[in-house]
Amino acid sequence: MIAPKLPSFFKTSSHRQFNYKSRYFNQKKENIIQKKKANAKIEFDNSWGPSKRSVVNNKSNRIIFLIIIALFLFSFLLLK
Repeated sequence: MIAPKLPSFFKTSSHRQFNYKSRYFNQKKENIIQKKKANAKIEFDNSWGPSKRSVVNNKSNRIIFLIIIALFLFSFLLLK
């Protein structure tokens, strides 16, 4: 027995349906592909060098340090 539908102010969405068709699976071929990936030569990019973010951080740290020194000298001269 189906429950009667009551009027509602909110729209309820229905569930999604997928049409999945399975494909042929070859275990030998998958093993060969995995072995090739495991034995593949590892190529390194420039990730070992300094990143752009660290360079920018170093530059901003220098600027902040110079501003602090300038403010310290200014306050020292002002109070003297």
